[in-house]
Amino acid sequence: MDTVGGFFTPQRLMKFAVAAMFDLFKFICCMVVFLVPVAEVLDIAAWGLFFLWFAISGVKMFGGARATNRFLAAATSSIVGAIPFVNMFPTIIAGVITIEYQSWQEAKEKAAKEKPKQSRGERIREQQEEYSEAT
Repeated sequence: MDTVGGFFTPQRLMKFAVAAMFDLFKFICCMVVFLVPVAEVLDIAAWGLFFLWFAISGVKMFGGARATNRFLAAATSSIVGAIPFVNMFPTIIAGVITIEYQSWQEAKEKAAKEKPKQSRGERIREQQEEYSEAT
C-alpha cells in the first residue's frame, strides 16, 4: 500500500475546483471588455489564495530546488494569465495542477526512500508473525 496515497485526494480536488472557478470567472470577465481589469485582479487574488493554501498544506514555494520549480510554475502561470486575450485560457488551474503534481511526486520519492519495498514472501512472514503473536 502506498503511504502517500493517490493523486486525486479530496483536498487536491477542492483546489482544482476552486482554480477552475477562478478561471471561469476570469474567462467571463475577459468576454466583457470593460471587465478585463477585474480579470487581472482575480488572477492576483487567486494566486494569493493558493500561495496561502499551499503554505497551510505544507507545500514549500520558497527554499529548495523543487520549491523553485513550483514557484516558477506559479510565476509562469500568472505571467501568461496577464497577457491580454491569452488570459482567457485556464492558466490558474494549469499552474495549480503542476504544483500539486510536483509536490505529490516529491512526497512519493521521499516515502520510497524512507521505507524500502519488501518482497511478497517477507510481507507474508511478517503478517504471520503478527498473527501468531496476537493469538
